[in-house]
Amino acid sequence: MKFLSEKEKMDLKNHILGIVGNVIRTKREQKNISGETLGKCLGVSSGMVSQYESGKADISLFKMALTSVFR
Repeated sequence: MKFLSEKEKMDLKNHILGIVGNVIRTKREQKNISGETLGKCLGVSSGMVSQYESGKADISLFKMALTSVFR
């Protein structure tokens, strides 16, 4: 069994955060929701939403689930 190195773990994490961020941004834009509105619903600032969407910040599983229920 091969274990990932620390660099491989960080690379994988950054890749996943980028994918998740793109999905959040795409869905938010499709639903015509501003970053500020999404932030209020998640209990974070619009700046934090921007960081989620750019893959620079890790979003909790709970907050990720919340983003999926906006209409």
